[in-house]
Amino acid sequence: MSSPTISVVMTVFNGEEFLSETVDSVLNQSFRDFEFIIVDDGSTDATADILSKYAPRDSRIRVLRNGKKGRAASLNLGISLANGKYVANNDADDLATPGRLEEQVAFMERNPEVGVLGSAYEVITDSGAVIDLVRHPLEDSEIRSVILRDNPICHSSAILRKDIALAVGGYRSTFEPSEDYDLWLRMSERSKLANLHNVLVRYRVHANQLSVRKLEHQRLCVLAASTAAAFRKQGRPDPFSGVERITPELLRKLGVTKADIRDCLGVGQPFRDALRVRLWHPLLNFTRPLRHALGLRQKSVKAVARFENSSPGPLVFDVGANIGAKTEQYLRNGARVVCFEPQSACVDALRERFRGNGRVVVVPTALGAHIGEAEISICTQENAISTFADAWKTGRFKGKRWDRAEVVPVTTLDAAIGRHGMPFYCKIDVEGFEHSVLSGLTRQIPVLSFEFCAEGLDQTQACLDLLSRLGYTAFNACLGETSVYVLRAAVSSAELMNHLRSMSDPLAWGDVYAAVGSKMPDSRLLPRPLLR
Repeated sequence: MSSPTISVVMTVFNGEEFLSETVDSVLNQSFRDFEFIIVDDGSTDATADILSKYAPRDSRIRVLRNGKKGRAASLNLGISLANGKYVANNDADDLATPGRLEEQVAFMERNPEVGVLGSAYEVITDSGAVIDLVRHPLEDSEIRSVILRDNPICHSSAILRKDIALAVGGYRSTFEPSEDYDLWLRMSERSKLANLHNVLVRYRVHANQLSVRKLEHQRLCVLAASTAAAFRKQGRPDPFSGVERITPELLRKLGVTKADIRDCLGVGQPFRDALRVRLWHPLLNFTRPLRHALGLRQKSVKAVARFENSSPGPLVFDVGANIGAKTEQYLRNGARVVCFEPQSACVDALRERFRGNGRVVVVPTALGAHIGEAEISICTQENAISTFADAWKTGRFKGKRWDRAEVVPVTTLDAAIGRHGMPFYCKIDVEGFEHSVLSGLTRQIPVLSFEFCAEGLDQTQACLDLLSRLGYTAFNACLGETSVYVLRAAVSSAELMNHLRSMSDPLAWGDVYAAVGSKMPDSRLLPRPLLR
């Protein structure tokens, strides 16, 4: 009998509440060539009874009983007995979408250099209600730019190359409950990492998950794992080999600063992000009807209603509005505009400039791949080039000083559409952060544009690839601040990319336009066609 392509490995401890739903989501995959290894880590509830009913009904299921050894040890047991080329994780309270394995196997077969592959995921409550959508960076270079600060791959969405996972030693119990993050870091030293744009997992938050105390230790283990990775990168031995428990005292002995430890234990951003997902979002979701009834949401609802009813004109999203020059132009052409701008000084300028204008809403938020917070580097000398992207600061603006930073809220295009409605046109001008903004979009805005520059055409290519996957087929561009397309008619993304790469000016820049359909719509909000 031939070995299966995939071994799905799941560990469970006292998971009776959600176990049947989770098992069903795995068994109902469109991709059928897999085995399902379930390791019961010493459950004392009805978990064993539930699993005993499934095993005789589906020959792909193998149930192992491991005693109470811990999650990392149970995962390692499952991997060691796996027959598949790939190992797909699925936590016992999370749900896999029907096409998850099919889509991930196809990607891994096409990309043999990738050792760990995750995906976007929905955050759901114990009842299954969706309260958030999270998209991490997609490509290896983007993942590596953030992985030393936080975990950019959801464990329940991950599929691994088994040989690499075994070669690096599998999961390490010392790092529980961040043993997955530690494994990704060690596998990244032998392979590339990636995430898929599509939602393939529904990640459940509920009362029986991590307490705040365990959450603090989880963040401490993240800090320890990134410290170990830094040691290995310098050619030094892994400092946690043989260590049984990670403590702040141990980290200080290894040179981690008190400030870094204090941040991860509750003062800093990583704790706030996790607390928001684990507790705050469910609390807001639960209390929303009560807050609405008491009128606590009335002011913001009325403001949005005034905006939506103020004009029949087309809706425009001005992403990276700065101080509103483009917004002013869109208003002159009859549009309603939602301005997204994270810089506090620019937000103040926008509010003053459009005070009393019922056709403008100013949102003091950045847009990105997922909801949360991020740090923007601000050039006070020229705030129009402030950026979230470190690479942006090494190009034509390398002589500028980014002398201030702000931590700002981040939302996604999908969430913005849910809040303000579907725009006819979305302008994205975010100084090297365009791909991250587009990564937060799963729907088709009729027309959108994003900035390009000659030294960043690889990112432009990545943006075009992403838009093509979303179904955009008509592309054109404008140079600089001109409002005339450079090509006589819309072309494919490949043709446009060829044109941009052929430009001789090393400092060329402008905007790429993308539309759904065979041509660019005729609108005063968009550039003029190139005359024949």
